[in-house]
Amino acid sequence: KPLFPKLYLTETSLNMRPLALAAFALLLCAWPVFSASPLDAREPGFANDGVVNPPPYYQRYRRTEYSQDAGFFQWWYFCIKDLASGDYFAFAYCYDEFPNNATSTGAYVTFLAMDSEQHDRFVRVEKNPLEAFSASNYFDINIQNGQYSIDVIDDNTFRLQGMMDPSSSPFYCDGCNSTWGGGLVKWDVTLSRIYGWYGEQDLEKISIIFGKGEICWNPYTHNSLVTGSVWVGDRQYEMSQTSQYRGYGDMNWGARFPDGVNHPSLDYPWGWYNVIIPNDDPYKDVSIIAGCGLAESSFPFYSIFAGFTDIRLGNSTHIGLRYILGWDETPFTVKLVDTSNDGSVHVFNVSRSQWVNFTDPSRPDLSWPIPLVQNLTMHSDHYHVSLDFVSTPDMYNRLPFMEGDKVFSDFGAR
Repeated sequence: KPLFPKLYLTETSLNMRPLALAAFALLLCAWPVFSASPLDAREPGFANDGVVNPPPYYQRYRRTEYSQDAGFFQWWYFCIKDLASGDYFAFAYCYDEFPNNATSTGAYVTFLAMDSEQHDRFVRVEKNPLEAFSASNYFDINIQNGQYSIDVIDDNTFRLQGMMDPSSSPFYCDGCNSTWGGGLVKWDVTLSRIYGWYGEQDLEKISIIFGKGEICWNPYTHNSLVTGSVWVGDRQYEMSQTSQYRGYGDMNWGARFPDGVNHPSLDYPWGWYNVIIPNDDPYKDVSIIAGCGLAESSFPFYSIFAGFTDIRLGNSTHIGLRYILGWDETPFTVKLVDTSNDGSVHVFNVSRSQWVNFTDPSRPDLSWPIPLVQNLTMHSDHYHVSLDFVSTPDMYNRLPFMEGDKVFSDFGAR
């Protein structure tokens, strides 16, 4: 794979074969021909686009908006990428409350480090009491008296801090005995947003009222400048606001992860895809974020396929796609949502192949099928976008998120 991805443009197509990140999750027991309207945050209602550069209101803590009798999860996830070496770090601040399962209820913090050259990964999850979690100012997050925090500096700037005590016993660890593990884990990094988008602003309430509170997704800062430091054991990493480093941030929440009552969870996978081609002028970056997958809903549409994408070809060109099908994969498939600021969404497909088993190092008896190849294709009126992601088993990692007596496994790959 090339160290830096290449971009190929034809009159109506955009093909990328990038050094990129893809995530695959399971719940288990065109020359630019137009410019969008001004790229500022706005509330379009049920319109042709999502919210561009959403303000903190959209990233708010949402427990009070869901039934107190039902389970609820919410996490704020961040990823820092060294685009020169391929190394990356990830942080997740999680609130998980399940009235019927006190064992999995808690405030979780996850840290991930991936060494691309050594193909070495380190994942550590700390569990804290739910009472140790607090939120203010929409999503100023504080866990364990400031041991872990998110500070919203302004609409476009977010500071992340955390420190994991090496003497404590982690809730989960992959790689604690590797070259990464065994020492202090600490981070203090700030993301300054370049591009962000939220595509479910007029759909999220429908999920609560007519659905089952399915997982929602908000990639509000899918491309950011980064500055700060990460310490892992005796290694220290310094990041600066150059084209070598870029950051990503999103938020997921809901009352139910995608799964099927009468079908195996593998029938309900979700994928999140992120491509960044940096430029010395960050507002000339190419950045694409896409998410799509299946969920079992309720009457009258049952099996739902949903896809959301923000495509940025520099700061002047933005294409937002939102696409939802009901009764998916049946003779009665019906298009429920088809909106774009480039007319209509004609194609939104994902294919996965070259499946292998991923085994949890801490539980050799547990393994899951994961795809090494994922192909994402999207067509609007003037743009054809094709993203091809190819990985290897040793470049995958697994981030576990609790849901009562189940675990939502987020498999990430470079």
